[in-house]
Amino acid sequence: MAEPNQPQFSAPLGGGLAPVAQQAKAVRTEAQAGRLTLDEDVASRLLRELNEVQAEVHGLIAKAHAGLDASLHFGDSFVGRVLGERLQQAAAGPDTAALPVLQQFSEVLLELENTVHKAVETYRTQDEDNADALLEAERKASPEGGY
Repeated sequence: MAEPNQPQFSAPLGGGLAPVAQQAKAVRTEAQAGRLTLDEDVASRLLRELNEVQAEVHGLIAKAHAGLDASLHFGDSFVGRVLGERLQQAAAGPDTAALPVLQQFSEVLLELENTVHKAVETYRTQDEDNADALLEAERKASPEGGY
């Protein structure tokens, strides 16, 4: 059973996102546990790339709202209306449609960005702790500061 707030990815459009979301969750768990650290320069480059992808996804979502989530008119007959409704549902309807999958992908990207921030925070904390320990060791080793 899926966790609450965990998006469900159904084939065909969303099926490819499921393993990515699962891997993002595993990385987030490692970051939250303090087992993932990222150098600030590496994190900065990674965040820049994630932001670029996120901007593309947001652009696609905006285009989808403008074009895909619109009523399609294939004539004023029963067949035309049904065809238009089905195509609109495929584009912007249930969770397996294009627009919801793009929105879910955007959420996965945001989760990755948050994970990178957490990993940098862990890196900084460990760096500060190591610096403090080094200063303490130097203080103890110095002739005027030792015990």
